[in-house]
Amino acid sequence: MIDLIVAVVYLGVVFGAALSITILIVIVTCASALVLCTLTSADVAVSILLTSYRVKLRREMNDRDKYCRAIHTDALMNWEVRWH
Repeated sequence: MIDLIVAVVYLGVVFGAALSITILIVIVTCASALVLCTLTSADVAVSILLTSYRVKLRREMNDRDKYCRAIHTDALMNWEVRWH
């Protein structure tokens, strides 16, 4: 970071303040773009992982629910047959 500041100051002295300010704006914009891309990529990766995890849990919950409903139905059918 110090290297960038030294370079901007040097270019400002040699070529004028307008060029050094322009270069500084470009550097800050590039750094901001890099941070934005990194955070967006991380967000996409985390979203994919969490969605996969939720789908896995949801499927497991549905499978267990089907099993419980089958037991429930079987118990009701056995009760009706036994008492009627």
